[in-house]
Amino acid sequence: MSSFVNIPTSEWRKLCNEIAFIKEGLKALSMSSTSNEWISEAVAMEILGLKDKRTMRKKATDNHINFTCQGGRKYKYLNKDIKNYLRQNSTL
Repeated sequence: MSSFVNIPTSEWRKLCNEIAFIKEGLKALSMSSTSNEWISEAVAMEILGLKDKRTMRKKATDNHINFTCQGGRKYKYLNKDIKNYLRQNSTL
């Protein structure tokens, strides 16, 4: 006897999108070697699935992601804080 679960299409798409988001984040995280190193803004944005630098900086200040600014324009973010943010904000 087999059982099936009926999931509404909208919920199924939402679940698939969440899985894709986590998968991309894990892929990007695996590219960096250690959890305590600083990563570039571009890598941090890829991990979090963001496209706008202002959104990334707002998330950093609002969610306690440590960052540094080098030369007035080059932001770097602490890799372990990005991982913690993903863990805390994942809905799965």
